[in-house]
Amino acid sequence: MSSIRGEAYALCKSVWVSPSIADLKSAYNNIHSTWFEYHIRQFDAQFLAYLLLDERLDELNQHTMPPIPHLLDYERRLLADAHHQLVA
Repeated sequence: MSSIRGEAYALCKSVWVSPSIADLKSAYNNIHSTWFEYHIRQFDAQFLAYLLLDERLDELNQHTMPPIPHLLDYERRLLADAHHQLVA
């Protein structure tokens, strides 16, 4: 019998043994040692990231199944307000 935990572990393990793992590690390390990460930290962009993702969701959903639903208007406002409060 398989479990969600077991399936998730198997999926993660498959990434680690993938031929592209070196490229993935390199890209990850570059992102976390660059201006990109600096600005995410400086601007507490965790809220902003949701808004940016929502903005590009139609494009991303071409590769996602099931599709990720868009944020509701009030959710967008809440996230935008929270982001503005953090960076004010």
